[in-house]
Amino acid sequence: VTSSPAGISCGADCAEVYTADTVVILTATAEASSTFLGWTGACSGTGTCQVTMDALKTATARFSEGTSAYTVTASAGTGGSISPASRLVSYGSTTSFTITPTAGYHVASVTGCNGSLSGNVYTTGQITADCGVTTSFSLNAYAVSASASAGGAISPASQTVNNGNTTFFVLTPDAGFKVGSVTGCNGALSGTVYLTGGITADCAVSATFTALPGDLDGNNDVDISDALRALRIAS
Repeated sequence: VTSSPAGISCGADCAEVYTADTVVILTATAEASSTFLGWTGACSGTGTCQVTMDALKTATARFSEGTSAYTVTASAGTGGSISPASRLVSYGSTTSFTITPTAGYHVASVTGCNGSLSGNVYTTGQITADCGVTTSFSLNAYAVSASASAGGAISPASQTVNNGNTTFFVLTPDAGFKVGSVTGCNGALSGTVYLTGGITADCAVSATFTALPGDLDGNNDVDISDALRALRIAS
């Protein structure tokens, strides 16, 4: 607490003698870890204290140590949420926020207020000033593998696909074979291309190939050439 006119500088000097009818203005200033709560005695409120020295006057400044409150805000990017949106935290205390990814997403990073993440809870360090917590999310990625029986190939052998996306595989029968069936990942076959459904978990595509009966020349088709070969063989 300081005074105008000069004379009081409290803690060290908390009393002063002034001439009669002097108007004295007292100013209270809280330290970084404290909060000024207000005046009692000759003054009230939380502003400056103005007294006229027409008698003995006593004014007391009240402080609350360690309870300065700071605002900790929280924000989230696409793919999830963080709650609550803000907290009012006492000086030196910590607080926590709950992070919830949307289905198909995961927490990519959480930063701010010198905190750390454990599971889906982010706990700040000790709060000594206003600060903010920011979280970001990324789409889950899943492995889609492919395998083929004898008689052909499927490519590629595997792919990494973001949540909800589709992908495709190309089937190549060996000579004398055709695509028998392709299953897995909720897909559908069109010609020699297998298109998956939307990927929401690791999954596998399996292809089988069957021999073409009567395909004697190995061109993946039964045609006049095969008929001629059959006649030559018979003769």
